Amino acid sequence: MKILIFGERGQIATNLKNLCPKGLKIKFLGRKNLNIEEYQKIPQVIQQSAPDLIINAAAYTDVDGAEKNYELAQKVNALAPKQIAIESKRLNIPFIHFSTDYVLNNESNHSSKEGALPQPLNAYGRSKLEGEKNIVLVDGLYMIIRSSWVFSLEGTNFLKTILSLAQNHKSIDVIDDQFGGPTPASEIAKICYKIISNYQNQVFHKGIYHFSGFPDVSWAEFASEIIAQAKLTTEINPVSTTFFMNKNNSYEAVRPLNSRLDCSLIHDFYDIERPCWKSILQEMMQGNIQDSR
Repeated sequence: MKILIFGERGQIATNLKNLCPKGLKIKFLGRKNLNIEEYQKIPQVIQQSAPDLIINAAAYTDVDGAEKNYELAQKVNALAPKQIAIESKRLNIPFIHFSTDYVLNNESNHSSKEGALPQPLNAYGRSKLEGEKNIVLVDGLYMIIRSSWVFSLEGTNFLKTILSLAQNHKSIDVIDDQFGGPTPASEIAKICYKIISNYQNQVFHKGIYHFSGFPDVSWAEFASEIIAQAKLTTEINPVSTTFFMNKNNSYEAVRPLNSRLDCSLIHDFYDIERPCWKSILQEMMQGNIQDSR
């Protein structure tokens, strides 16, 4: 089975590469092969590759940067997925695409289901929602996986930011009134391969699915766990979103306070459980400490 993956160096793409099962032939399309901003070239690239399934792990993920660079975010997050969806439908092959909790704005204390009305609060979320809508309108064999707070030791993410700040600061201000489920990028890669395995066995349920780590916590609680697991002494100072925004000029985009995702649908269709992110973080930290010795 031939799988074409858009993206090569990001968190999810890196883990797709590292965790690829035997028997799958995978081709990654990074910037050296295709600048995904040039989305008009996507049909030709797909036709040349002749894949059996496509995964889009490429995205513009600079949440604050999207406020000033919406055109770029739109090209990568909305127009490129549309072209991939069109070609996937033409070839009648599955297309797995990753989206975000930031397409939602849940003002309750409950987790969001897939059918919740999207209401993005920032430019990044709007670009990702536009991508979702484009894929759904094409109506091929698509699967959109919304996740939250993705982390790994690769790429740019909250885990690496906290570890970096901890090297030079005795205390770090971290927001304590936004809640969500930290999600290991490795687990996203694993569920992709489980979905692909099901497809090889003639099972593929198209639609939008939620997948995030368990338990749900605040950013400050996430940061405290990172510090503890890394065996560092840096103090985490919980602060409100308003306090943080007033103190940090680079924090421009409005974020949802509740990013909790209801992941029961993907469990019902694929028997996929929410992963315990604390256990996976512990394994990552132990490996990281050993590697640095």
